[in-house]
Amino acid sequence: DVGGTSTDIGMFAGGRLLASHTLAWGGLTLAEAIAKQLPVTHEQATAMSLEGSSSARPEARRCLEHALRELGDVVHKMLGDGPRPDEAFLVGRGTLIDGIAEWIEQATRMKTSVSRSARLHGMADLSRQMGLGAAVGLIELAMPSASTASHRSARLLDRLLTQTKTLLTEYF
Repeated sequence: DVGGTSTDIGMFAGGRLLASHTLAWGGLTLAEAIAKQLPVTHEQATAMSLEGSSSARPEARRCLEHALRELGDVVHKMLGDGPRPDEAFLVGRGTLIDGIAEWIEQATRMKTSVSRSARLHGMADLSRQMGLGAAVGLIELAMPSASTASHRSARLLDRLLTQTKTLLTEYF
């Protein structure tokens, strides 16, 4: 989950959590680092951070490269000699940073994709969809599977999702 101020990494194999780690890095901290390097507003720095590796500003690219190196070091330590996950799934607003999925795929040699819940596709704002993805995914995992869920459980899930969207949207 590449969030605003932190990135949470979970390594799963065979349905089990093997390792987890939280980095004090995210999309907002990247924008703040860019704003410290360049004489730009926070909004301009945020736009530059989303340009990612294709940013025209070398200072912005260096800030991203520094953060990605740290992320890569942590992921490689977590992988170690143990079982290797088949795929990396990215969620959170930070996944909107151009080139981040490709960088992770290259660094880990694992298929990497940006994950979005089908329940959020109706939201017009892509950044909100991405930001709510982790919370919605956890709620979906906590509920019984669709094949065993009763009508009441489906209604409960929809109410939980609606309330979660409403509450979290206020903070985005």
